[in-house]
Amino acid sequence: MKHAPESRRWWAHLQNLIGAAVLFGFGYYLWRHRAHFASVLDVSVLDVLVLGALVVVTWVVTSAQSWLLYRASGIRVGFWESVVLAVATAFGNYLPARVGTIARAHYLKSIHGMRYARFVSVSGIRTVLMVVATGLAGILGTVGIFVGGGPLSVELLLLFSALCIAPVLAWVWRPPARTEGAGRIRRILHDFAEGFAQLRARPGISGAVLVLVMTQYASLALRFFVAARATGGDVPTTLLLLMAPLAALVSFTAITPGGLGLREAVMGYASFATGTSFANGLYVGTLDRAVLLGMMAVFGSASFLTIWTRIRRASSASLSRAGSAEESSVPTPAEED
Repeated sequence: MKHAPESRRWWAHLQNLIGAAVLFGFGYYLWRHRAHFASVLDVSVLDVLVLGALVVVTWVVTSAQSWLLYRASGIRVGFWESVVLAVATAFGNYLPARVGTIARAHYLKSIHGMRYARFVSVSGIRTVLMVVATGLAGILGTVGIFVGGGPLSVELLLLFSALCIAPVLAWVWRPPARTEGAGRIRRILHDFAEGFAQLRARPGISGAVLVLVMTQYASLALRFFVAARATGGDVPTTLLLLMAPLAALVSFTAITPGGLGLREAVMGYASFATGTSFANGLYVGTLDRAVLLGMMAVFGSASFLTIWTRIRRASSASLSRAGSAEESSVPTPAEED
């Protein structure tokens, strides 16, 4: 048991090392090709505005997924509250230790009483559905490139096929029966799995979330289409449909802040693996990232400040109630007699 914390520390150090290497490599590539990037990324104000509007669309569609799952779990989160929470989470995930995810869980616990185990369960459900959607969209994009006369990337086809199959294990898993006097670990496992059981009992919610994830990928592909036209890159539409799920998956599981550098590198690889220039994919991802960072600086920081203020107020109110209850329980001299 003593080796577990040490192993986690080494794993964290390894992730940080790999993340730093990715960021360094991305920065080095940009520096080596800075002259070409400067000319390619000289885009119009209209292109930037369109990309910014599409970023907002992606935020709304993404937040709607969590909103549906929260409501299905009995958590009465408002729709626009969910949008602010999603944007704040994305902003916080650019900070170390993925602070955005931690802040989201703390917010739902403080404001809506959602237990952390249930939060993990709902997040796990969304992850399962997202992985399935990524596999489906990836297969469609890979096969579409081949049908359109491009090469068939066998490694990408195998990857996306695995993404479709693997989540079935999590979806069919049944929780252990909860018994009286069960320990804390067993109770947490039960809370975690109960969310999956609720969603299995309501397939319509799962189907709606799956459609929303595919809609998210469509909006992301549209962003990449605008970015490709703005940079003058020759990127096939089927490749953009392939880049979208890859970019979303990398951002969701990234070892660098917000997937910075890693997402762009994966997009470049997808472009290269399907017979297009590596640089074209990287240019598209870099322009989209630049607009996204600008939006995050304005709306993300404001959203994060909003939820953090609400968390602080809820904590203060909770401490105040606890103090009042403690005072009311202290006996007066008359009561002591």
